[in-house]
Amino acid sequence: APALPRIAVAARGDPPLASSALRRAELAAGTIASELGASGLLEVVRVREGDPVPAGDGGTGAGSVSGEESGAGPDVDFAVSVGGVSEGGTVVMSATITDARRGTVLDRVAETTGSGAPEPELDRFVDRVAGSVAAFADPRMALWIGSSGRPPTLDAYRAFSDGLDLYYRSATSVENFRDLKTAAALRFREADSPEGSFPAAGAWAFWAGRWGEGETSGPRFHRLVKRRQGLAHFDRALVDYIDASTFRGDHEAAYDALRRVVELSGCPEFESGLAEEAVRLNRPRYALCLLEAIDVEGGWCFQEGGRDDPDIPGSNARGYWLLLARHIVGDYEGELRDVRRIRERTADVILPEARALAALGRGGEAVGVLTASVPDPTSRVAAVVAAELARHGDTEAANRILRRYMERFRNLDRTEQIGVVARDAYRAAFAFHLAGAAEELIPLIQEARSTGRVPNPDWERAIVGVLHAAAGNRERALEILRWLDGACVAECPEATPRLIRGAARYMQGAIAAHIGQRTDALLALRDGYPSQVLNIYYDPFLRPLWEDPAFVELLRPQG
Repeated sequence: APALPRIAVAARGDPPLASSALRRAELAAGTIASELGASGLLEVVRVREGDPVPAGDGGTGAGSVSGEESGAGPDVDFAVSVGGVSEGGTVVMSATITDARRGTVLDRVAETTGSGAPEPELDRFVDRVAGSVAAFADPRMALWIGSSGRPPTLDAYRAFSDGLDLYYRSATSVENFRDLKTAAALRFREADSPEGSFPAAGAWAFWAGRWGEGETSGPRFHRLVKRRQGLAHFDRALVDYIDASTFRGDHEAAYDALRRVVELSGCPEFESGLAEEAVRLNRPRYALCLLEAIDVEGGWCFQEGGRDDPDIPGSNARGYWLLLARHIVGDYEGELRDVRRIRERTADVILPEARALAALGRGGEAVGVLTASVPDPTSRVAAVVAAELARHGDTEAANRILRRYMERFRNLDRTEQIGVVARDAYRAAFAFHLAGAAEELIPLIQEARSTGRVPNPDWERAIVGVLHAAAGNRERALEILRWLDGACVAECPEATPRLIRGAARYMQGAIAAHIGQRTDALLALRDGYPSQVLNIYYDPFLRPLWEDPAFVELLRPQG
């Protein structure tokens, strides 16, 4: 194991103050040394009265002194000098944390305490000093130390460090990445002080919570947004990215902010996020350049999108965006090759394999992959694979899947049918739409909405609008189209919108395409493309536009 950083901890006071102030400085220094030693983060060298002075200025704020000049010696990486000044009935405690090798002051901490027995103020001073030292000794923390604040206590540092460990583990976990991100979000939240002095923890709590079960409502995050100008560069870039991508749906701004995050961090997790934004902006070739450079062993996880269906991945999976980018640029052989590489490390990845086979004109093999791997004909994967086959012109293979799907669905009892719809009305609508039975699904979605079992009632209402349009119910479709106009302009500054603008515009495009409003459909789809690229690229709802030259041009890769 690598050697731990070494730190010298000393108490100093001018001779006239060698009474209560110096005693309290000695007490504080001893407690700081014990806390840091017990943490296992550093090797502590306790310096006492009469020993060589460690690097630092004794807490007086007089400037920095190198380790060699002070006698701390070249083997000490950091030094802490703790001092106290008596002022009436109080003692102002101060500490200077120094980089002993560079001879620079890293941080100063001060706290006014009483002059008697230990009390909460002295404990808080010790915690603040220990937390700051731990952060400076951890190279991962360099991005979050500066004008953005630092962990207010040693416990806050531990929580933040644990959060980072859990989050990075989630990037290479297949089975439990959501659990890990949930745990990371909780630890980040513990690190975020009530007064918000460590904003990076708040931003990371929201970031991790998006994919786990953490906070996603946003009010606390939006307090960060309001004071973003006071944050350090990395913190501000991360907050800008989350705000643009999650709350405002501005993917150009999200892309620019995430590029700044990548430049400042060099973290592969953020590079894969940048690749995702590049795909959303129809720049799949740039996405491939980023993704191909990331270490395969370190991150090609095809992560789960839902516990009940491991073949639809989470949108943060690197392998997912690699395969989609290959598909968009037309590299179907490369997509199939990468599918097989990913399978060696994880489970089968059915959807991309079937997608690549369909694009290569091997529909029979695509159907074989599906039927061999997914026993339930009503699986959402079956609906998506049928849509892929239809998109690539293999209607015979698509119909084979659809016949199994519809036969199985119609043999379910009403409760089971509602369950399939509640689980994923969107993919169920794929199958019914392609099978020419759009109107049959409408009452089931409406019943699922009325029972509160669907995750997003607004989204399901928009799906009903598309199904009405496909079934020729023009007036009902127009009613929902007008409602979507309002959904597009609704602002929700303190919480994630139930139906983001891009999704509303995408559904408007699908409805307009079915009722003959081609120009309006293309305008809406162009507007909604960045957030809905996965849907627009092969969605059967847009079947009336599949051969339209303007729609083909919309999907043409731009970079």
